[in-house]
Amino acid sequence: AEKLVLDIFDLAEDRLCITSAYFVPTGSIRKALIQAVMRGVDVRILTNGINGNHQVTRWAGHVSYTPLLRNGIRIYEYDASVLHAKVITIDRAWSLLGSVNIDNRSLALNDEIAISFRDPKTTQLLDSQFEEDLKHSKEIKLQYWLERGFHKKILMHVSGLFRRQL
Repeated sequence: AEKLVLDIFDLAEDRLCITSAYFVPTGSIRKALIQAVMRGVDVRILTNGINGNHQVTRWAGHVSYTPLLRNGIRIYEYDASVLHAKVITIDRAWSLLGSVNIDNRSLALNDEIAISFRDPKTTQLLDSQFEEDLKHSKEIKLQYWLERGFHKKILMHVSGLFRRQL
């Protein structure tokens, strides 16, 4: 599954919207996202916020936020309820739907299923839902992220020790 996701990220030319209930990206995923931004792609990530059902996974994912934010990737945490969607849209034309989260467990350990298709009309609907979900989310800004409290940084670093299992 990781190869498929990496290939999709490499194909993006304009916009990449990622909704992943659990976002604990591997090093190669982080690198591919940063490379996409360097090519001029608008990269946005939506993942669980404070109401998510696996806070340790959320905190482990926070380890990746600083380099992603520093490179212009926009990260949003959904706060309305538990987010369970797994959707990627590419350039307002392609979509990937399935059970694949952006984490090591989904990409390398679990048996997951996903369908990728090129259909601008359906992708437009998915992009509209993404925009609607952003209205119920908090954007994580770099300055806020760098100034967060010591307690949050400790939770992140301790949880980050388990990244490969999450």
